[in-house]
Amino acid sequence: MVGSKNYASSTTISVGGGQINGTAYLLDGGDNTDTMTNVNLPFPFPDALQEFSVETSALSARFGTHPGATVNVVTKSGSNQYHGDVFEYLRNGNLNARNFFAPVHDSLKRNIFGGTLGGKVIANKLFFFGGFQGLRNRSQPPTVTSFVPTAAALNGDFSTITSAGCQSSGKRSN
Repeated sequence: MVGSKNYASSTTISVGGGQINGTAYLLDGGDNTDTMTNVNLPFPFPDALQEFSVETSALSARFGTHPGATVNVVTKSGSNQYHGDVFEYLRNGNLNARNFFAPVHDSLKRNIFGGTLGGKVIANKLFFFGGFQGLRNRSQPPTVTSFVPTAAALNGDFSTITSAGCQSSGKRSN
């Protein structure tokens, strides 16, 4: 499709046997659907959400744009009390089991962190709410063994490839 955008957080889903583009997405009551691809636009991260709902089957007339389902997402807001949270998610390759076929543990270090804060600017009149989420993803490139055939191998002569110098010792290292 010319001019369409692909959002990393978007996916096409089918609800109740409907079409994959038959789902409407709302964010705080407003349409949150990309008009070119008919998939959802990005939503805030989970800590910034108050609630979400998925309505299916007999939708009311106010959801008449898509017949399959409506996903409604509501964000948090400020109040007279200050409130917030902080979070961090850690995934570290050193804490995972080594893949049976890999000679060493993976070097993945993934941190997702952030927080939210909401409160009052003017009591009972003006409120604020904001959030931040960051991602740090570090890993060394995987070691990949590639075999580039020689001209002799391409012509059917495998004597060099099957020689003792090209054979693995068969030992595994941790």
